[in-house]
Amino acid sequence: MGSPNKGGNIPVLDFSSASPASLSEELFAALRQTGFVYVKHCGITPEEVNCVKDVFTKFFALSDESKSGFTRKEGENHGWVPMLRESLDPSKPGDLKESFNITSIYSKGFPNDEIPGFQETVHNFMEKCQFLAFQVLKCFAYKLGIPDDFFVGCHHLSSRENQTALRCLHYPALSEDVIIEAGQLRCGKHSDWGSITLLFQDSVGGLQVLKGDNQWVDATPVEDAILINIGDMMQRWFNKEIKSTLHRVVVGTDARTRARISMAYFVMPDDHFPVRSLKAIDSAPPVTMSEYIRHKIATTGHY
Repeated sequence: MGSPNKGGNIPVLDFSSASPASLSEELFAALRQTGFVYVKHCGITPEEVNCVKDVFTKFFALSDESKSGFTRKEGENHGWVPMLRESLDPSKPGDLKESFNITSIYSKGFPNDEIPGFQETVHNFMEKCQFLAFQVLKCFAYKLGIPDDFFVGCHHLSSRENQTALRCLHYPALSEDVIIEAGQLRCGKHSDWGSITLLFQDSVGGLQVLKGDNQWVDATPVEDAILINIGDMMQRWFNKEIKSTLHRVVVGTDARTRARISMAYFVMPDDHFPVRSLKAIDSAPPVTMSEYIRHKIATTGHY
């Protein structure tokens, strides 16, 4: 596969022709830099990405009244979240985005009447994401010298004991009559809570990553590449050797004229699996995903 190429400030890896050993080493080396890496030729085609983006775009084009029938309920992670409802950075005004969250455990709550084939399209895509996620998790196990099915075995991504979700985020173009408050962002700074995230961007920029020198750098979109980042649980497993990095989406100079669509597949360990460092004997006490989610909701005020 050769040395990682640079996609702006983020390394780019080619998954197509690597042995498990070399892929594991290069993936880990890339993630140690910023906690983010672009991957190409990894089994999910641009056509498949565009197909699922298309059904989400049709959903966001519905009226708020129509979308309100799919509003995410309290304590659940499935459904529509309206504009300004969330602020991922609690110190800032509401984020300039709306979103639709999909979990595998729900068999209803899909706009299939409004958008024929919505549920089937999304679930087929989530199966593709699951396959890639397992590839990445096996690389991490290989790096740690543990059985390659260790992480896969505590990520039952389609079960009721797991909260892995696909979230599509719509950042609408901001008309001149929309007042952008001081410090307001399209998405406030945050780290991801789970193991890893697969992020599918469009060509509109705005995503920024906080480097170790406390400087924000652009995660410039790379054509036909998927962005992978480390979450808080994987950071704990690796005893912070790879970091769950803060990131945000800023209001760019073209935000008045260009909407932005991205999709994030948040890979979570099973709700009750105890996560502890696998690299240190004397480490922080174990925590489960469900415990950590409750803690984060209590401290941030959002799911």
